[in-house]
Amino acid sequence: VIRGNEWAQSSSLRNLRYINGNASAGMADLLTAFPKGVLKRVCIQCPDPCFKTKHQKRKMVTPRLVMELRDHMPQGSILYVQSDVEMVAQQMADDFSAIGGFTRTDRNEYGELIDATGGVDESRPPHGNKAKSKGHAYCDAKIGTGTWPNMGVAAAPDGTYPWLPRNPYQFQSEREASVLSRGEPMFRMLFVRSGAAAVAKATGSEGAGAGAKE
Repeated sequence: VIRGNEWAQSSSLRNLRYINGNASAGMADLLTAFPKGVLKRVCIQCPDPCFKTKHQKRKMVTPRLVMELRDHMPQGSILYVQSDVEMVAQQMADDFSAIGGFTRTDRNEYGELIDATGGVDESRPPHGNKAKSKGHAYCDAKIGTGTWPNMGVAAAPDGTYPWLPRNPYQFQSEREASVLSRGEPMFRMLFVRSGAAAVAKATGSEGAGAGAKE
């Protein structure tokens, strides 16, 4: 965190700030500190998979976090989630789809279609670096299998998940670059923050009071 902030300062990036915290413990106070409407994109990158059942309570993406983001992200803002563990990506996608306020999309905030061309070249890691070791293939079907609340909500009728074919932005996280350098896949999905009517429908409050409009 300290190194990141020093780099941002030396690069005169006044809109960049690194902080240390626990998102699963709640982000409402931090999100409330932002001026209304300023938050345009939230990215969740490779959270701890918490494979053991007793560790599931430590998951980063929980219904609480989903609802806090829903309550503070303005309509039209973008949520991007990704993981190299398909089960973790499925859990995140299912929670954001089930709780409401977010709609899956294949276009970023600039209206660009995220197809198999363009974006970051995933055929090689950044700067031509080579993987130091083979590492672990966490995409293996035997890793992290099980069930979870809202399972399958974000899936297609045939049970598959409509993952993005590539990274929609011109950057990679360190974890992402390491995974891709070993020839392993990333599992990604984009959501757009829906209007008030979509939230009311998902929460069952549709038609209550004066009603909400998109």
